[in-house]
Order: sequence, then structure tokens, then C-alpha cells
Amino acid sequence: LFNNISYYLLFLIDPQVHTSLTWPLYDTKVERAFRSELSTFISDYAAKGLLTDVRPSYLVHPSCFKVSVLMYQLSVLAV
Repeated sequence: LFNNISYYLLFLIDPQVHTSLTWPLYDTKVERAFRSELSTFISDYAAKGLLTDVRPSYLVHPSCFKVSVLMYQLSVLAV
């Protein structure tokens, strides 16, 4: 669910980045590539001061508070 929501929010935030993302996620290798691309996007926007930077390992099992804050920030950017 996290991957689907983040994929949709990236579509709303930056359509050019969205088109370069690996999708659909049909196996673990593709999921790993998507998380890597998502991590790069987060780092780029964190450098601009728009998002809080999170560790890439948080994206594997996204159930911590920092990821919840990240999802909130992504949804604010999407609006």
C-alpha cells in the first residue's frame, strides 16, 4: 500500500520523475529499484528543504513515525 500511495503522490508532485520510476512492482528486484528511486527523490527534495530526509531502510518496512511524517509531507506537496 505504501508503494502505491507514494507512486500516486509522486505523479501529482513531479510528473517527469513519475514517468521515470520503475512500475509495476511485480517482484522483489523491481520493488528494490523503486525504493531506490524513491529514496533518490526524497533526498533531492530534502536538499531543497521540502521534505524530511529519511533513511532508505525505512522504506523497506514503512511503519515508523518518520515515514508517516514523510507521507504527510508528500501529500501536502501534492495539493
